[in-house]
Amino acid sequence: TRIADAYALEITAEDDFVLSNLIPSLPDPTRLVGSVFADGRGLTLDALEGEARVSLYSGVVGELSVDSIFGEATVREGVLSLHELIAETEAGRVEVSGFFGVASDAPPGELNLTLESESLEPLRPFLMDVPELTREELGDVQGDVDPDTIPSLEDLAVAGTVTGSATLRGGFRDFSADGSFDLQGLRFRRDYLEAGTLTVAAEHLPGEERRIGAELLSDSLNIQTLGFREGTAVVDVGRSEGRVRMTAARGETERYSGRGTYSLEAEGGGTLNLDELLVDFDSVRWNLGGPASLSWSPEGYRIRDFQLVRPGTEAMRLRADGFLPLGGREGDFELDARHFSLDRLARVLQMETPLEGIVDFQGRLSGTSRNPTIDGVLSGQDLRYSEFSLAGVQSDLRYEDFQVSLDLSARDGGRQVLSAEGSFPLDLRLEKDSTDLADAPVDLEVHADSFPAAIALAFLKSMEEVRGTVSGSVNIGGIASDLEPSGTLVLADASALLPD
Repeated sequence: TRIADAYALEITAEDDFVLSNLIPSLPDPTRLVGSVFADGRGLTLDALEGEARVSLYSGVVGELSVDSIFGEATVREGVLSLHELIAETEAGRVEVSGFFGVASDAPPGELNLTLESESLEPLRPFLMDVPELTREELGDVQGDVDPDTIPSLEDLAVAGTVTGSATLRGGFRDFSADGSFDLQGLRFRRDYLEAGTLTVAAEHLPGEERRIGAELLSDSLNIQTLGFREGTAVVDVGRSEGRVRMTAARGETERYSGRGTYSLEAEGGGTLNLDELLVDFDSVRWNLGGPASLSWSPEGYRIRDFQLVRPGTEAMRLRADGFLPLGGREGDFELDARHFSLDRLARVLQMETPLEGIVDFQGRLSGTSRNPTIDGVLSGQDLRYSEFSLAGVQSDLRYEDFQVSLDLSARDGGRQVLSAEGSFPLDLRLEKDSTDLADAPVDLEVHADSFPAAIALAFLKSMEEVRGTVSGSVNIGGIASDLEPSGTLVLADASALLPD
């Protein structure tokens, strides 16, 4: 009921009352059993006076089971007194109590919050779409279902415990907050954190001048298949700009750190300024040659002065600079790598298969995003991937009009063991469409002289311990969808293991 600016409200909900039918923005279904009572006056925060009680005994919010929610509060002279608010669900327990400013001239208040969650798994439906079947449950189900399109249990993993507390100081119009939370066994899909502590501090919420700072100290974490023994992340975030600092370590002799600032623009653009980037391997250090920046917008990506260097007698340098276009615009981008160590790269990427060698590459991209031109020169020495090795590789290449033209030679044992010259179709555009290269011509001449058979036959996954050499010449012609190879190859001193 309502008389002038005074009102009284009492609602009792039974088990068959679905609140999400009344309020569509709520997760479906939202069904709560209990009662709500409110009595007061005032239609604005400055004029609000009254009391309220909530007693909910059971229910569901989406797929989250609610055990109970109890709360009691009063508003007097512009101050909210929250005597208690206790919510218990299958995901955990939340308690809030204290007082808080409601009116604009109210004194600052303080609300205390505690959180205990023994399992985050019940929150999975709020974080991702959950299919009816997982890959493991698919079993021997027959049909046209491709198992690779069905997520596995690991792809759907959500787990972990969170405990901690936070304090809010001020009022609804402007308040600050600080808190600390202990994290254990967090897992989201394939990423996990064994243990960590998250501290948060914020001010001027929820206004335009809001600022949030957070620090995460972690122990044993995995991010996108990359595992680290420890790590830290510190952020200071404003409305459209902020600062970030991160460190990570895989051991006493392998550490990573980075520091920078960012700013965001109105229409999906922004800039990341990188002030520091360090990678320490034993006694070897990679670091920035100077401040660098990455800008993005609907027009494309611009990289300015990115240089990763390793000082010393055999100095390494990786340099990237220029504009990578989108929307059919013109680009101009250069990539220059000198004395770049592949085994250090393999350590950064945490590759299980051995990768070794030193690579030099100079390349430039020009043209538009829909039809770019790429010119490059590649050389490598003492190359090794798994059990495959070559003493050196040299190649000139050009990409234009969906065709790669190359002139490649490979050395091993003091002589040239492979050469390839010609062209073949490839789509290296920054923006893809439905262009079909099936009818594009192929013209590639390959000459081998005692080339390792293990490399030549690497695509045959059923063969192991391949030995021997391949010699001869082959011309690969025809079109991409119907190749026409011709020539002669000789396989000598060969053997292979067929495990099956």
